[in-house]
Amino acid sequence: MIMQVAKRHLPIVGLLGLVVIVAAAGGVYYYQFVVSHTPVNYVPSHRLVFMNATIVETSLNGHGFEITSTAFLNQSTLPSFSSAKGANMTDVNYAEYKGESDNSTITAHPGDTITFYIYSKSVSDSRQILGIAGHGFEVDSSSGSVLVPRTTLTFGQWFTFTVKFSDAGTYVYYCTLFCSNGHPMMRGSIVVG
Repeated sequence: MIMQVAKRHLPIVGLLGLVVIVAAAGGVYYYQFVVSHTPVNYVPSHRLVFMNATIVETSLNGHGFEITSTAFLNQSTLPSFSSAKGANMTDVNYAEYKGESDNSTITAHPGDTITFYIYSKSVSDSRQILGIAGHGFEVDSSSGSVLVPRTTLTFGQWFTFTVKFSDAGTYVYYCTLFCSNGHPMMRGSIVVG
């Protein structure tokens, strides 16, 4: 927390840090900024991210992976899951939260766990490559380590992946199967900090 306090003093400077000095009417006016030296510690949380995988050309966000909902899981067990219906949120203790406005960036803190629930959509659009089985999915760190290995998301099914993000940094999730000409843009980021 930064607190700004205006002071009128003799030309003696405070120990907390002088930012601006202005001489006026026999005194010196200055602002001191008091910055807490206590590090901010976050209690690791378990986030749930629900998204659709569709070709970029028909996606609502222009990225192909459309985040439809985000929530904090407030219990120790994950919801039951089926590839036909996805996560069953009945009787699950969770709290929804608003994600990033670009609908493709996920934010988290070091130590957080994210469970992805992804529905792979096939579309009746000539821009989707004919004969493909679905979309691909992989999560990599900026150092190149793979957190979720390359997986095929078969059309018409739900998939789930759980990843713990121990270190701060920017991670990338993306489609690994060429699905349309917009395929290179079918990606998003996970910012942990």
